[in-house]
Amino acid sequence: MASTYTSRIRLEKQGDGENPNAWGLILNQNVIDLVDEAVGGYEVVSVSSVAVSLTTVNGSTDQARNLGLKFAGTLTTNVTVTFPAQEKIYFVNNSTSGDYKIFLKPTGGTAVTATSQGTSTVIATDGSTINQVAFEEVNKLTVVTSCSVGGTLAVGGETTLASHLNMGDNDKIKLGDGGDLELYHNATHSRIDNKTGELQISADLLKLQNGDADETYLVATNDGAVDLYHNNSKKLETTSGGVVVTGIVSATSFAGNVTGTVLQILQSTQGTALGLGTSYATTNLAQAITVASSTNKVLVQVNVFTDTRSNNSATPGKAVFKLFRGSTDLGYIGSFASEGARTQAMVAMQFLDTPGSAGSHTYTLQAKKEAGSVDLHDSDMIAEASKSFITVSELLY
Repeated sequence: MASTYTSRIRLEKQGDGENPNAWGLILNQNVIDLVDEAVGGYEVVSVSSVAVSLTTVNGSTDQARNLGLKFAGTLTTNVTVTFPAQEKIYFVNNSTSGDYKIFLKPTGGTAVTATSQGTSTVIATDGSTINQVAFEEVNKLTVVTSCSVGGTLAVGGETTLASHLNMGDNDKIKLGDGGDLELYHNATHSRIDNKTGELQISADLLKLQNGDADETYLVATNDGAVDLYHNNSKKLETTSGGVVVTGIVSATSFAGNVTGTVLQILQSTQGTALGLGTSYATTNLAQAITVASSTNKVLVQVNVFTDTRSNNSATPGKAVFKLFRGSTDLGYIGSFASEGARTQAMVAMQFLDTPGSAGSHTYTLQAKKEAGSVDLHDSDMIAEASKSFITVSELLY
């Protein structure tokens, strides 16, 4: 009876009474040696520009019987490697170079893309299809000392690290389908690069500190304050009513509706004595200001030195004051009444005006006496303190 061969790895099965006096040699060469090849063999298969079919020989060494296959060479085009139409498992290493791919297929079957260059995988074929075994199907992988991954490590579940994740300069942690968020150190600086959408950080208490955690830059509390620090000293705090600033606020300009901000202050003085008549007349106290916006307001503050020194009777002196913007009468803003024959006082008055237009506006104080005798701006008793002032301030609205 003639020899037959096994269907998967082509081992010789000698027939009854065959090969007298040579049966043991054939057993060693055509069975045991080939089992060794199938269990532990490692074959280098050269590929470059043409399709390759793995060799298959009954009862003799061949490429397809080996457990390990290494594809080597420089690819100048995509290359298909054909496996025999037999059930088998292989360990495959792709050591090729060149900007092309290797495709694996069983005889008469459908081709699949081989593992990436520089990586290894396990493939299983049933004779008609080829499947690359995904390593993520391993339930648990324990690395005792170290493990190097040259390509892509795909993990389907959670990964728990018992120690550190050490990465070199410019090695990036990429998150998102297109690597939208990247975390890395570029040998000089640590970077968080967000390329799509917002970078949102959610925390009930957010604190930014220096590398040693002994100096605070910012503290943000849920439903509470946001605090900013300079040199570990709090300088700004938000509150339910606004903002608390510790120190001096300096700005080259203001933008937006910062209501009530003082944009400019101008002042004039008057020290020449002026006697009041019984009709409204100028007090020679005036100040012009150029307003930047029609919505801004002007705060007018007047301090008028008043004296009834020429009142030699017992009639108390009395004066009233009104304010003008140009020729527009803004109305009564204050009065003065002496307590006796002679009284000296600094009368303080203020008025908040809305000019309604940008440009130059001049504010003038007018006054008249209603009783006795009243002089303004000068005193023969307190010369240094007898000047009058008008101060105008532009407020942002």
